Amino acid sequence: MKTTTLGRSGLHLSRIAFGTWQLGLDPRLFLEAIADGPLASDYAMTKGAAMLDAEFTPGFPLRHATKDVELALSAAHRHGVELPLTDASLPRWHQAIAADHGDDDVAAVVTAAATATSPPSSRLIVGAT
Repeated sequence: MKTTTLGRSGLHLSRIAFGTWQLGLDPRLFLEAIADGPLASDYAMTKGAAMLDAEFTPGFPLRHATKDVELALSAAHRHGVELPLTDASLPRWHQAIAADHGDDDVAAVVTAAATATSPPSSRLIVGAT
C-alpha cells in the first residue's frame, strides 16, 4: 500500500502544479506555501521540485510503481475493497508510460496531468521556469 499512497501523492502534486498554473500562478508558489508547514514532507518537496524541473532521473521508475499499484488494486478488488482515488489515478500513469516515461521516475506522471485537460496552446510546459 505504500506505493499506492506515494503514487496518489505524486498525482496530487502534479494536479496541484497544473491547477496553480491554470490559475495564472507560478506552480512553485505551492511548494513555497507548504515549505514550513505540516504538508512539507520530504516526498512532497522533492517530487514537487522534480516535477516542475522535469527532472525524472529514476528513484522509482513509473512502470514499476504502476505494476505495484495494479497488483494492490487487484488484491483490494478481490476482497471487496474499493480504492477510488487509486482507480482514478491509474489512467494518468498509463498516459505517462505511453508517452515514453515508463523508465523515468514516478514524478513523470506530471507529464500526463500537464497535457490531458488543456488544449495544446495552453499546456503547462514542464521544466519551464
